[in-house]
Amino acid sequence: MSKLLVNESPLQVLPSLAVRIGLNEAITLQQIHFRTREKKGGWCYDSYETWQKEHFPFWSVMTIRRVFKSLIDRDLIFAEKQHLHGKGDHRLSVKVNHLTLSELEHDQNEQAQEQNEQAPDQNEHIYIHIDSPETPHRSEREPSLSDLLQRRLA
Repeated sequence: MSKLLVNESPLQVLPSLAVRIGLNEAITLQQIHFRTREKKGGWCYDSYETWQKEHFPFWSVMTIRRVFKSLIDRDLIFAEKQHLHGKGDHRLSVKVNHLTLSELEHDQNEQAQEQNEQAPDQNEHIYIHIDSPETPHRSEREPSLSDLLQRRLA
């Protein structure tokens, strides 16, 4: 078995969330949720550099900064900057904004419902009689292949 396949804690993300907010944002939001789910108050904190080293080694620190800014701008997370032990030690405390996330989910459900209402019923079929093109109407039954062939030959 390959050592590149899930022998370590995997990152998880729902495709529907990634479609709504972007893949990087969905991965990060899920990771914040994972880290804060058992903490009192639901906050976690780290520097961008620590996020890069411990959670997202495949992204640059600048990418992580952009992702966090995007989540903050969209009100998907609460964030507070902390300055500790001098100028170089900056941490960002973050927490998922579950209210905004619920609204996003509600909006997604409404859009799906609207799309279902606009889509034609897949069980409804309309059949047009061939012999009278001036006055098309619904047929009581689906014409058989022999009916169609007879009408074409007539």
